[in-house]
Amino acid sequence: MSRLLILALVLACPLMMLWMMRVHRHAADDDTRDTTIEPRSTAELRRQRDELDRLIEQRETEESRSMQGGDGHVPLRSGRSGHDRSRE
Repeated sequence: MSRLLILALVLACPLMMLWMMRVHRHAADDDTRDTTIEPRSTAELRRQRDELDRLIEQRETEESRSMQGGDGHVPLRSGRSGHDRSRE
């Protein structure tokens, strides 16, 4: 009886693996999300970068206000966040 149980477990593992791989493959085929990257114009990219800079400024202002209540230390901002506007 114990040999049958061991045999059942030995057979169940690969069968479950094959079944799970099949289920996941079908789930991946049914995925309708569009993962392609659309090319964007330079103007659109600049507009997005400006919006991101505005949000960063807003976040830094909020953080500096909250930190001033603590130890009075305000972090300094070091230039633009990784890009140079002189190249535009």
